[in-house]
Amino acid sequence: MKPVIVSSSNISALGYKEGDLFVRFKATGVYKYRGVPSEVVNAVVFADSPGSALNGLVKNKGYAFEKVETSPFEDDQVAEVQS
Repeated sequence: MKPVIVSSSNISALGYKEGDLFVRFKATGVYKYRGVPSEVVNAVVFADSPGSALNGLVKNKGYAFEKVETSPFEDDQVAEVQS
């Protein structure tokens, strides 16, 4: 999935590559969440509140994460989500 811009006060874009969810936070940079199922990623991308969905479906579920210096955002154009 190409990285997509989402409407959120904390998140600027989301990307998904090889089972990992990449989240570009507006204030803190890019984080990678490992082993997130594609269904969960889609739920976050298309949620009314992507930040709340990320908290409930990813962060609170204990997926391993790390801050990363490289991400899919540097390789692909970022597309806007069309709902």
